[in-house]
Amino acid sequence: MKRLAYIFLAALMLLGASSCKKDKKKSAVDVTGQWELFDLTTKSITVDGTEISVYVEFAKDNTFTLYQMLGQGRYRRYTGTWTLSNGVLSGKYSDKKAWGASYNVSKEDGFLILEDVEKGTETTTYKSTTIPSSVTSNAYDAI
Repeated sequence: MKRLAYIFLAALMLLGASSCKKDKKKSAVDVTGQWELFDLTTKSITVDGTEISVYVEFAKDNTFTLYQMLGQGRYRRYTGTWTLSNGVLSGKYSDKKAWGASYNVSKEDGFLILEDVEKGTETTTYKSTTIPSSVTSNAYDAI
């Protein structure tokens, strides 16, 4: 299941890969807030037709809470810390394991777009939202 959390983060996030062109000067992007996975584009990983629902909150104190549901059932809650430096988002889970990748970050019209830095094979797009209480109140800790 943690592998799918890595997929989520790799896909993380967050459409709009063209706005992350390498020749653009990177500016500070504020990722804080609550986000819902809107689109996942991958060139290397198949999720085998399993529906994925993901919400993530990046808090101002550099902590995150991620809620992920694969298929049917309850949401799993993952927590940890994040950093944003020179337009690159990275993080660690609460068990100190690093995310599967770091991400170039951009924002556009209420969307947070993350493209994995190393391989450039995954782009995830999140839309700004409020995480429903039905998600947060029924989630269980995955780590």
